[in-house]
This record gives sequence, structure tokens and C-alpha cells, in this order.
Amino acid sequence: MTKPTTTTASATKVDSPAASPAPNWAHVPFDVGCGRCGHDLRGLTESTCPACGLAFDWSKAVPIEQLTCPSCDYHLYGLQDTRCPECGEGFTWDAVLTTYHERRLPFFEYRWRDRPFRSLISTWFHALRPGKFWRSMDIHDPPRVGPLLMVPVLALCGFLLMLIAAEVMNQCIVIL
Repeated sequence: MTKPTTTTASATKVDSPAASPAPNWAHVPFDVGCGRCGHDLRGLTESTCPACGLAFDWSKAVPIEQLTCPSCDYHLYGLQDTRCPECGEGFTWDAVLTTYHERRLPFFEYRWRDRPFRSLISTWFHALRPGKFWRSMDIHDPPRVGPLLMVPVLALCGFLLMLIAAEVMNQCIVIL
């Protein structure tokens, strides 16, 4: 059996008393650390880091009900082993947590393989509203540099295609 991996608590505002309750730690097979200072949060019930005072939401820090097998989407809640009982595929908790965070975001950086056009448009619209964009992002979402570099390249290609189309249209008008 592989060593359980570590996740960090997401930094979010917890203004309402209806914040999600602490997880059942018997069902959490990975370590949970504070997103700011890395303090071990295992076993805590309060949604505030005792070391640095960071307030967070347990449902984002430990999304155990939403974690699924990368191969067959079987829910892994309560599973302590790193092998899916449905398909038998092995996994790491770190990979499962990363997949969960990537699937919840509609941005091109994360969804360019399964939804290329929709995610590109979504990223563009979110970029026009930076407040909404940054509220949807989490400091612990892993960046994907390759797809991020593809966005300006695609924009430049689109611009060049529009220039070529405009030039062709001008040539056609001159000929007529």
C-alpha cells in the first residue's frame, strides 16, 4: 500500500455559520494541511487553522464525497486502499484530488482536452470579469503552463486568419 498523500485546506471566506462541518476523519485516508502555513489539520473540528488563523471550508479542503476513480468514476468515499474496488485500477490520492480540482473549473487551462472551444470561451469571458474570475479560482489549483501558453497562440492565429480573410474580401471587392 502506498503512503497517503497530503492535501492543503483551501483558503476561502467562511462568513456564515452554515459552513460545512468537519469531515469524519475515519474516512479520510490522506493528510490535510493548512493552505497558508502547512499546519496539520487532521482531527480538528473547527474550520480555522490554529497556527495561522486561516478560515476555510471543510468541503473544499477535504472533498471526500466528491472524489471518484479516474478510470471508472466510482465514488471513493470511505475507501482506505489505493485500488478501486469497481475496476481494480490503482490510483494515488494526490492524483484523485488534482482531478477533482481540475474538473470543477471550466477554464481552458484544465478542460482543453475534453471541452476545447467551450473552455476557451469560458476563460475569455471570465478574463473580462476579473473579480468573478479570481473568486472562482483557488490558490491551490495546480497551474497547467502548456495550455496557458496555447491561449495567446490561438488568439494570434485567430487574429491572423481574420486579417487574411479581410484582405481576401478587399481583393474580391477591388476585382468587382
